[in-house]
Amino acid sequence: GKPFIHAGSVYVPLHKVGGFGHGFFTRSEGVLLCSNNLLTEQNPEKITWETLPDGEWGLHTPDGGGPIAEEQSFVVLSDGSFFVVYRTIDGHPCCAYSRDKGHTWTHPQYLTFADGRMMKHPRAANFVWKCSNGKYLYWFHNHGGKWYDDRNPAWLCGGVEIDGPDGKLIQWSQPEVALYHDDPFVRISYPDFLEDQGRYFLTETQKETARVHEIPSQLL
Repeated sequence: GKPFIHAGSVYVPLHKVGGFGHGFFTRSEGVLLCSNNLLTEQNPEKITWETLPDGEWGLHTPDGGGPIAEEQSFVVLSDGSFFVVYRTIDGHPCCAYSRDKGHTWTHPQYLTFADGRMMKHPRAANFVWKCSNGKYLYWFHNHGGKWYDDRNPAWLCGGVEIDGPDGKLIQWSQPEVALYHDDPFVRISYPDFLEDQGRYFLTETQKETARVHEIPSQLL
């Protein structure tokens, strides 16, 4: 996930790794590093950082989930709430909301479509982006694998804000294929999203080749 700025503070996503072994990381969770003076302090020695959320636990999987919770991707909603998605090895992506600038989070849940069905996603990057029109895009792979494989094709869902009991929530559409390759073993991943004068672009890497793709506006 990218660093972002909110209410004059800088937030930097970070992984905390709890072990190495089969699959490289064997336990992980997510945190945010927050600096409230990085944008104004001229002396690097005086820049302060705080690790969020409060307490001893970072962003992890739901009760009964696996030990992997990593590659957190954040957006700020219109009411100032933070929304995060991240990968697991449970066959589903995970999400949570913060209403207090990252200090506390809702209990992690698996991400769902608007009809309540859980989305499926393997151990691969899944990203959320806020568009200039206030709506959202979500990149994932739409299958229930639990490992690093099968990252082709890549899918997109559209998201709109709705009112929840304590703040804004994102409601997600059914998915559409965004990018695919004729070779099923090509791994399309680590994307980014760009808007330019009404045109939309996705970047991605296939581990060997990095590309930029214009996405037809009709798809979105």
